[in-house]
Amino acid sequence: MMKKLLRLTLIACVFSGCSDNSNKVNNTQSGAGRVMPDIFQPVTPSQQRAIMSGERPDWTEDPPVRLPRHQR
Repeated sequence: MMKKLLRLTLIACVFSGCSDNSNKVNNTQSGAGRVMPDIFQPVTPSQQRAIMSGERPDWTEDPPVRLPRHQR
């Protein structure tokens, strides 16, 4: 009885761990762009203007490259 319960529990755990990521892959490959940027992503001047004017910025633009500062 105990072995049967253990076997059924293991089978249930294996099948419950399966997932389908096909929907997520299709959304990223469709070219729709990101809706929101990374929290630490620097913004471009055009994105800043869109934010300040209340419009939706184009988050597909490449952020400006920041060079690391040297510590003295």
